[in-house]
Amino acid sequence: MLNAAFELAEARGVRVASLADELRWKPRRVRQLLGELDDSRPQLQIIRVSSDGPQATSEGHRTFGAF
Repeated sequence: MLNAAFELAEARGVRVASLADELRWKPRRVRQLLGELDDSRPQLQIIRVSSDGPQATSEGHRTFGAF
């Protein structure tokens, strides 16, 4: 719904920068919420470690247990 609302506002001349200013958010955050940016920050994943050692996750990354 946010995307649809912004599309309507954009048709009337509203830009990301002016919306961000009005909301007191950074333009990057507005773009992120609109789905225009991928979040490239690292993600923490909780895993179960077996006695067999490192296990591949569904994304193909190798994980290691605590030492």
